[in-house]
Amino acid sequence: MDSNLSITIVLYFFINQIIFLVARSNSPVLYHPVDSIAVNCSSSGNSTAVDGRQWAGDIGSNYAPLLLTSNKGKLISSKAADQPLSPGRVPSSYGGGFKRSNAFFMVKAGPYTLLRNFSASLAVDALGLQSLVKEYCVNVEENQPLIITFSPSLGVSSDEAYAFVNGIEIVSMPTGLYHTQEGDAGAHVVGENFRFPIGKSIALEMVQRLNIGGSSVSSIRDTGMFRDWSQDSNNLLEISSVQPVTTTLRIKYTSIQLHTAPQKVYQTSWSMVTDRQENGTFNFMWTFPIDLGFRYLLRLHFCEFEYDIEENDRTKFSIFVNEYVADAKADVIKWSGGNRVAVYRDYLVMMEGDRMEGKHNLLITYFPHNNEWIEHIDIVLRGLEVFKLSNPDKNLAGVNPMSLARASISSNTTP
Repeated sequence: MDSNLSITIVLYFFINQIIFLVARSNSPVLYHPVDSIAVNCSSSGNSTAVDGRQWAGDIGSNYAPLLLTSNKGKLISSKAADQPLSPGRVPSSYGGGFKRSNAFFMVKAGPYTLLRNFSASLAVDALGLQSLVKEYCVNVEENQPLIITFSPSLGVSSDEAYAFVNGIEIVSMPTGLYHTQEGDAGAHVVGENFRFPIGKSIALEMVQRLNIGGSSVSSIRDTGMFRDWSQDSNNLLEISSVQPVTTTLRIKYTSIQLHTAPQKVYQTSWSMVTDRQENGTFNFMWTFPIDLGFRYLLRLHFCEFEYDIEENDRTKFSIFVNEYVADAKADVIKWSGGNRVAVYRDYLVMMEGDRMEGKHNLLITYFPHNNEWIEHIDIVLRGLEVFKLSNPDKNLAGVNPMSLARASISSNTTP
């Protein structure tokens, strides 16, 4: 066994209620985690999800929370589901009289700061959700405990401030899945002529994981690591001019590991209908709200179905990240070696700026070269993952997002 192990940490924050729903899958599990722990916080005993996965209650178990001796607070078990709910509404208080506005807290996993002054209620309000899942990838030394610490932020009176979490998942990962494998030069740095290895001392936060052109892929239909793959319609610009493309052909994993991404991810994409009269330039663009002051890993998943060999510009495309060139003449057949062969490409971009400025947009543009006298432009981009990398001070924490209502009020009152 390796002397250390990369794991995924998933934190669940449910503002309205505590629900664990996992869809049943008939697909084979391609990776068996060394550790797979699912903790139902503030619960006793075990519960079984519909897929057969066991969720362990932390009360009276090995996962029971500990109150640090330096902390003057207390542990309270509270369930948001005990409160009467209305569809589509987020309650003004959490559980037994807790005010949503007082839940600002810090979360640390070992030496890494995952969240600082974090508000789950502000996050769900801004995103229009009722619950929130935060996923991180960190390295843990063998035979060492993983200590996850939740601490109320200063600024709220001590008898009202609180931190909370509804569920925690710990899943070990294959060696080299997101951290750079030994002997690999690392991710291609956008706008530069060198590569950056992502060492095990760097923690990652999952920002987006998308199934391009397809429906969402639930965690139980992943390759054994319980990752969720969302549809990309909310991130794709000019979606009215594209249509989904789906195939049932089997994907070949001759260039990458089987667990990299599910078959369903590599079987979907987008197509754009072109206008021969315009003879214009066509591209596909995705936008992501991100924090400034951090590096980001962009993993793009590709698979070619139409061509078997390089055919001039027919199989070539360009990739831009904001205004910078990531790849000028990318070619999936050249990378993968053949038709229906899955492959991915890693890029690293530094988003300069003050992390306290709030969210800014990261723009990824796919520019196909075969847009001349072609009625349909099908892209070979099948999946897209975006990760924030921890800074040298082991920090991953950004700022809370501003809700649309607050943003509108702010813009209207600005002199």
